[in-house]
Amino acid sequence: MDFRFSQNRVDISLKQDEKIFLRGRALRGVKEFNWLFFPPFPLGSPIIRVFYGSYFLMREMGGMADRKTFSINGTNARGNFHAVQLEPGERYYVSGRNLAGFSSDIRSLHTHIKFQMQFWFLEKHFFPVFEGPGYVLIYGKSAFETTEALSFQPERIVAFNVDRSFRVAAPQPSRLTSQIINLFSREVVWEFLDEGRTVVEAHNPDVDEDDEGNALWNMVKHILGFIKF
Repeated sequence: MDFRFSQNRVDISLKQDEKIFLRGRALRGVKEFNWLFFPPFPLGSPIIRVFYGSYFLMREMGGMADRKTFSINGTNARGNFHAVQLEPGERYYVSGRNLAGFSSDIRSLHTHIKFQMQFWFLEKHFFPVFEGPGYVLIYGKSAFETTEALSFQPERIVAFNVDRSFRVAAPQPSRLTSQIINLFSREVVWEFLDEGRTVVEAHNPDVDEDDEGNALWNMVKHILGFIKF
């Protein structure tokens, strides 16, 4: 299975014995593929997949006698695809928001639930976990990066190995405006405590950090969030 990426598009090449399941509702170019009456891994993280539209109406594409190549487009003109390759026995958290599909050789899929206090600060409790070997196809509004950095905005994190440890910490921005906003916000930074690869979106998909025109509105939202808390 090979992937070739370009802006808002991925070309997928399959051999005869290879298959991939694709999120039918949110991608363009999959209508002619086989519709699945039963979703793959029906007990694997069903709530998260239903919430993000990657459970029902999944599509399946398999290779032919000769290598079969087909193209998939996203719904955002500036969007990007990326494939996370999992080695045998390797388990990765993958953001349900970014899930676009996965190969049929994925060994298992389940939900890992977190109840510790740090996850309340992150506002993240349910993590779909994929176990390799295989590929997980992801899609987002921003470009993806695979980095060994240790500190990120939680909203940027897309996939990482389940064996890694992390903590939450208060952000320490350099700009005065951001420092004032953080006095009234509940924002935290996700810090990994051990080395490893983390797949992240290059920019926060929910906030454009360069949009100074929204700075005042962002401050108001942060203050309201502080009062609500």
